[in-house]
Amino acid sequence: MEKGGWSVFLTAFASFEFADPAGNSPLRGNGTSAWFGWPTMPRLEELRDAWFEAPDLEAQRRIARDIQRTALDELPYIPVGSYTSLTSLRRDLQGRVPGFALFWNLRRA
Repeated sequence: MEKGGWSVFLTAFASFEFADPAGNSPLRGNGTSAWFGWPTMPRLEELRDAWFEAPDLEAQRRIARDIQRTALDELPYIPVGSYTSLTSLRRDLQGRVPGFALFWNLRRA
């Protein structure tokens, strides 16, 4: 941004992608290996690698807290909103798998 101005990249993700550091791509600091213009944050990447190598759930939780602190200090991205996907159901269908809109196992009642 040597010429000044704004740089904005707007996209959307599904909620399950934010469940843990493994799938949370916006919560990365991998700079040139990421999307164009993404920040380089070595500490955030070190913590993510440590999360993958943690020996147990408690260690993952501790590292996840450190990831959150680092992200709040260095701010790799700013969420600007959320949305809810609605699903409409028919009375004559049965076998729907609860949760995401999955279309297998459905059959007429």
